[in-house]
Amino acid sequence: MPHAGFVARDKQWLALAAAPWAGVLAGLVFTALVQSSSVTTGVAILLVQQGVLPPEAAIPIVIGSNVGSTSTALIAGLGMKPVARATAIANFLFNAAGMIVYYPFLRPFSRVAVELAANPGMAVARAHLIFNLTVDLQPHGRFAFPCCTAVDRATASQLAARRRPALASRLGDVTFPTETALPSRQRSAA
Repeated sequence: MPHAGFVARDKQWLALAAAPWAGVLAGLVFTALVQSSSVTTGVAILLVQQGVLPPEAAIPIVIGSNVGSTSTALIAGLGMKPVARATAIANFLFNAAGMIVYYPFLRPFSRVAVELAANPGMAVARAHLIFNLTVDLQPHGRFAFPCCTAVDRATASQLAARRRPALASRLGDVTFPTETALPSRQRSAA
């Protein structure tokens, strides 16, 4: 019965996901490989419904898949302009920051999600929804995620440095009238 040994070994490997860090890492890596967090979430729910994976272990996998889903943009951004790369990096940092904020509460969050759901697969799906809503609906100001602000500043300074010489060479000695230098009729039309 080689099949029984294979299944038992796979169950032992999947049980490692019960440690939140292993589950998050597994979700991140698997999603980066398949380039789809929906596939990762679907597989995790299917494994829970089949009794192969406990729902408390599937929830960290699903949360890790949110960070792994940014790999597509990171790869695509490699050959792009600085703004595209910065957007991909900010997306990664935003999702990683959300996961880091949740990480200390992952075990209790998973436990409560499972206790409140009648179906263990539904518990995983609801936990995924709650995670995404709470991370995405946070205030997106300067203090929410400083890493995104830092990426934004770095990109803005890179773009400004590149555009100044090009703009100066196109304009030459052209001067533009200021608003106060315009006659009053032109000021009201502008």
